[in-house]
Formats: sequence, structure tokens, C-alpha cells
Amino acid sequence: MPSPFAEAARRLRDQLSPGWRSPDGARLWLSSLERYAFPRIGVAPNWEVTSGDVIGILAPIWHEKATTARKLRRRIRAVMEWAVAMEIRAGNPCDRIRPGTRRAALRSARHAGVAARRGCVRNRQGAGLELEAGREAGV
Repeated sequence: MPSPFAEAARRLRDQLSPGWRSPDGARLWLSSLERYAFPRIGVAPNWEVTSGDVIGILAPIWHEKATTARKLRRRIRAVMEWAVAMEIRAGNPCDRIRPGTRRAALRSARHAGVAARRGCVRNRQGAGLELEAGREAGV
């Protein structure tokens, strides 16, 4: 049973790749994990990965590479769900992470006039990742 995050990610990729349309899908699926997640949590046992680790991976790229960050978050979440299914860990640390006001910030930048009339204009400085309030680490 694999314990390091990187090994679990590779095993999940191997299980998922037969269903993908392109052979490049497997390479691309793993590449963002190798670039951004593995340096921080690649050798960490799955049960030790925390929401703070995931935020630490995503926060530096959340504004500059929003699409990559969203895909990376989904991939990390998939690896953690696999670890839960394999009974390696009890819960998924990604369940506690949600995007901040990024969508509203993009919408307001694109439609500033309409958004301003509706009171939806958000400061980009406030957009980012948030840990859900009121949730303890063990919950």
C-alpha cells in the first residue's frame, strides 16, 4: 500500500489513464503535480498532508495561473480521495479549501459597470484561497 503522495498520484494516474482519450492525458495530469505539489508533499505520507500544505502549494499560483491552480487542486483532491478509498487516511484535506472571491473578482473586472451597479465589485487583493471557517483540523 503506497504511503508517499507522489507514489499514490502515479498509481491513481495509472488507474485513470485507460479511460482518457489522449495518451498525453496521463503525462499532462501528472506534470502539474510534479511541478507544484511533489516538491512540497511528494515524499510525505498521505496521512500527513494537511489543508495548510495544499494551500501552501496553491496560494503562490492562484492569481497568476488560476486555471493551473484549479486543475492542480482537483488533482490533489483526487489523490486524497484515492487515499481515503484505500483507507490510508480518514478525510480529504481539500474538502476544507474553497476558492475565495476569485470568480467574483474576474466577473467584476470583466463587467465592471454592471457589477458596480449590483454591488458586486470585489477587490482583487481579497481574492484567493480560504480555509472554511469553524472547521477544526481533525473534523
